Amino acid sequence: IKRGFLVNRTCLPNLGIVLLEIGIWSTALTIGGTGIGDARHPRKVQAWYIRQAERRLESRMGRRYKEIVLRCLKGEFGIDPGTDTMSELRLQQEFRRKVVDVLERAKENV
Repeated sequence: IKRGFLVNRTCLPNLGIVLLEIGIWSTALTIGGTGIGDARHPRKVQAWYIRQAERRLESRMGRRYKEIVLRCLKGEFGIDPGTDTMSELRLQQEFRRKVVDVLERAKENV
């Protein structure tokens, strides 16, 4: 993710799904399968992907990668949702620190 990229809080779960797909080498539809339940309920779908990440990622990609995926899927960055500029700035900073920087360090070790 290049510098200058701004993350949107509502896009974080989608990024988590993409990272999950990469981590287990499977598409979201394949991961979901028939066990995903009613796709009309976003919280149920989100919970399904969270369970899949918790069960399947660490053995394939390691603890840090799993933590990044779960953080994105859950939207957990320690920033209270807000509409003010400062909360958005803090979200950008935390996303950079807790996702981008960790992935960049991992890349350097490969």
